[in-house]
Amino acid sequence: MAYSVSKTLFDPEGRFFGYSVDRRSRNEIIICEVSSGQVVSRFQLDMQDEILAFTWVTQKQSKASVKRASKRTTNGEVVQANGGAIPLKNLAVMLKNGAILILSPYHNDISNKIVNESEIKCLSSYSDSNGIFYGYDKELKAIKLFNATENRSVSTLEFSVDKNIDLIQVLKNNTLLLASASIYLVSPNDSIDYIRLPVPRGHGTRIVSLVQSIRNPDIIVSARINDTTLCVHSLHKKGTVTTVDTLLTVISIHNFELDDNEYLATLNDNGVIQICQLPTGKGQTITFSQISTDSKVPLTGFYVKDGFITVSWFQDMHPRFAKFPCRDSDYIIETEENSSESQEEDDDKDEDEVTNILESEKEEIIDSNNIVETAEELYDLISNNIEDESKVISICASNNSNVGETVKNLNKSKASRLFIILVQYFTSNVVHSSSLKLWIKWIIVTHGRILIESPETVQLLQLLSSILDEEKKVLPTMLSLQGKLTLLKAQLSLRNEIASISLEDEEKNVNSTTVYTVADENLTYDNGETDDFANVEE
Repeated sequence: MAYSVSKTLFDPEGRFFGYSVDRRSRNEIIICEVSSGQVVSRFQLDMQDEILAFTWVTQKQSKASVKRASKRTTNGEVVQANGGAIPLKNLAVMLKNGAILILSPYHNDISNKIVNESEIKCLSSYSDSNGIFYGYDKELKAIKLFNATENRSVSTLEFSVDKNIDLIQVLKNNTLLLASASIYLVSPNDSIDYIRLPVPRGHGTRIVSLVQSIRNPDIIVSARINDTTLCVHSLHKKGTVTTVDTLLTVISIHNFELDDNEYLATLNDNGVIQICQLPTGKGQTITFSQISTDSKVPLTGFYVKDGFITVSWFQDMHPRFAKFPCRDSDYIIETEENSSESQEEDDDKDEDEVTNILESEKEEIIDSNNIVETAEELYDLISNNIEDESKVISICASNNSNVGETVKNLNKSKASRLFIILVQYFTSNVVHSSSLKLWIKWIIVTHGRILIESPETVQLLQLLSSILDEEKKVLPTMLSLQGKLTLLKAQLSLRNEIASISLEDEEKNVNSTTVYTVADENLTYDNGETDDFANVEE
């Protein structure tokens, strides 16, 4: 298989669907819109950036950000680019090296990068607070609090009771629920205060999914790895109330209300979704309804809202969605099995598309018509085209002289606008012109005070800082590689020089030595005798 989908996740509102793709030479995070199925954001990562997990983080919008996100259509109607008053949903992606990337469905660049010195084991899911989420640092044995707008953890709280924490969830009363094989209720205060729910007898594997009851916050339901039984726990009684046998191993749970009842929806490891009523006590009869496909194509995720369940699966590596009312009936989705050949073809097609895009960027970014000789001409050219992003990028990429003098002459608004255009392009494209970096540097040097006054430019400065941090990590490796190449080049040159000297010595030796030929060995004298035979008459 050329590439595969490893992780998928709906956002809490069901508007967006994020998934990771493992390719031969790189990893990707793709976000698509559920209603249309269209890709809205795509993020390319290096192959060494192994993706461990991701979660959606809610972030409230300020009035200023909502205003900046608005745009005017051709008929004059003002619309909100990101949904207006709807809170922003960013995707927090956890990498194996400890870093956490904050990705937005509305942009193709990384909104923020949270630097972490050690690997974060897990992230809290579906946090409703303003950009706040939690993670567990296994190496430090601590709970870390993160903010989607900060580039480091906000606070750290030691939790060494159980180092095997694999799941963190925020309950309705802001209590943290940590889970390994056991369940811990933690109050995230200055000092640790926790309650431990014991492991039910016969169910000792680690917990992979947890939900809190909507109607009764005292009840939580857990699913465990390689376990076909759901356990219903009581926080007040600190024990297991009842169990539900699903007959299949559950990998995720959601719950929802319908017709004055609460239901559990589970995704099983073979890609089948089962729905049953949440039991309230032992001995209750459980009936299931089921959603599956008509082939071996598994369902990969789902979310439930307003009495409807939306499910996802992949058709030739492209996400597909279907929506059903939550009723006591089974649904079978008509699909076609993925073809490995089509996967290879799609992968090659994607690679070709990327190559073509990069080649076209190389050709289009520099335009000889935009090259000018003086700083005054360059200033006029930028000022007259400051609203045309592609034109401005081409002008800056085509001119690498008189940059400092031109930038000094820009006023506050034009300098900020130029900085935003160049940084957004720089951080969202693989191929960059070195002259763009020169322009960005001069804007920061000349108009630094202006840039730190705007939240938008401050966020871009943070993004640039995170990119520089990443490049600094790669620098020692590149310098080491450069040193090895220089050494190999010197060795090759020395070897060629020695070979040349040896060849010259050989030629000198040949010229100073008498050479006998075959003709010399077969000389015939006047009397008919040769030097090889004696005279017969003698």
